[in-house]
Amino acid sequence: LINSLQAQMVQGAKSRLGWPEEKTIALWKSFEGASNYAFNRAHAAAYAITAYACLYLKSKYPMEWWVSVLTSSPPDDIKDYLNHVHGMYRLPHVNATASRWVIRDDKMVAPISLVKGMGPKAIAYLEEEFLGNGPFTSFDDFFERCRGRVLHKGIIGAMCLADCFKGLPITNDGPP
Repeated sequence: LINSLQAQMVQGAKSRLGWPEEKTIALWKSFEGASNYAFNRAHAAAYAITAYACLYLKSKYPMEWWVSVLTSSPPDDIKDYLNHVHGMYRLPHVNATASRWVIRDDKMVAPISLVKGMGPKAIAYLEEEFLGNGPFTSFDDFFERCRGRVLHKGIIGAMCLADCFKGLPITNDGPP
């Protein structure tokens, strides 16, 4: 089948591009050489199996599939993926997770690492504080446990803008 297209390619390159016949035949021979190893049947079978597995997981376990995609994606691509999962995710929360996407209450929760300005030291400190002393009970509790450490006012301000403290009371004293 491929060999039957050689004459057509030579004629098209000659009439449309003005190439000499020798140049076109040399290009054709490079195609023939590459066809022996470029994309063999084993690669095609592997891609088909991978595509089938991804489609199966995406249809049967959509939340888990998207969490794995979002966790393994570079930050620049995440914004594009979030258009596909509209309504399935929540913004980052200080008591959810710091470095990876998780599923809580049938929603994906974005990691705090997506908040602009959150560096690896701040993320590691938050995880350590959360795991060592439990969840933050209020904004005051968060501020007392994190004040003067890696989390400076710029990062805390960015966390406020990203709604990371939503649902936390301001103090533990009860209503004002």
